[in-house]
Amino acid sequence: MRARTPSSQTDDDRPTDAAFEPDVVYISPDEWLVLFEQEVQEWLGIDAAEFVRRYRAGAYEERENSVTELFAASIPFYESVIRG
Repeated sequence: MRARTPSSQTDDDRPTDAAFEPDVVYISPDEWLVLFEQEVQEWLGIDAAEFVRRYRAGAYEERENSVTELFAASIPFYESVIRG
């Protein structure tokens, strides 16, 4: 996956300081979906759809941690990307 610069941003918009490295990487919703899927699988050992189903069913209520909270915060975006 390659990061891309939005069409509204050109090289002329970038600072001239050679030491400056931007912290922002622009990815498409589809690229984000792939990354989200990979992270959920790596951390929880299940696919993203199964995580959402389990989270909505309350499976993580008693053992929530920073990882499940982070993934849970992404559920609305995940669902909007899935719906298209």
